Amino acid sequence: MVDADLLASRVLVDWSSAFPDALKVRRANKDSGVPDHNPGSKLIEGITAGFIDVVSTTSIADIGVGATGPPGVAPPTPFVFPATPAAIAAFLTSSGWFGVSAPLIASIWVGSTLTRFTEMAFLLMPPNPGMAAGTGIVSAASNPGLSANLPGQLTAAITLRLQETNCFCAKDIPGGPLTPEMLKWIPGLASALSVGFQSISAQVVYAGASGGPPVTGVRNVGGFA
Repeated sequence: MVDADLLASRVLVDWSSAFPDALKVRRANKDSGVPDHNPGSKLIEGITAGFIDVVSTTSIADIGVGATGPPGVAPPTPFVFPATPAAIAAFLTSSGWFGVSAPLIASIWVGSTLTRFTEMAFLLMPPNPGMAAGTGIVSAASNPGLSANLPGQLTAAITLRLQETNCFCAKDIPGGPLTPEMLKWIPGLASALSVGFQSISAQVVYAGASGGPPVTGVRNVGGFA
């Protein structure tokens, strides 16, 4: 399931496990109109909502090998992001954060966002017009455009979602831009999430009444469900 609220709730479980007292923190500014909130929760809600905004509309392609025939049909297919550890490391490097908490924050904002998404969503590929029975391989090689598009899209989406919370605006003025500090690390976070996402890996099994000659290099495009 591709759902921002569900993803946020699962990432928040990891957050509360790593920082048991974090969800007890409350903040508000009645003078400027900043609502009462838990900063950690709002950060995670903004990050995961921005992530879902982008990936829910991102097309994913596979490259298939099989046999020709009537369009093959594939069931919902699980997937993984093998570069998740590298993505966590990338965010630590770009942020320049250090200390005991920094790796934990990176592992949740980046690692949990990616990992929990793989646990709740599936790849859904349409009937394959070029192949009946066979296997479609999803990889970075079959999706070369992700590296060029994702970082900018995620930066914009996460920035917007965090701004919409009215909890992290400059000078505590709701509706204004985010604080300069946040604007510094959001592109690095987006880039790190992109590193993990670009490594997507899956094998899509198509079933159909094959009977024609073998075929290779068949591209099919689907998305997440």
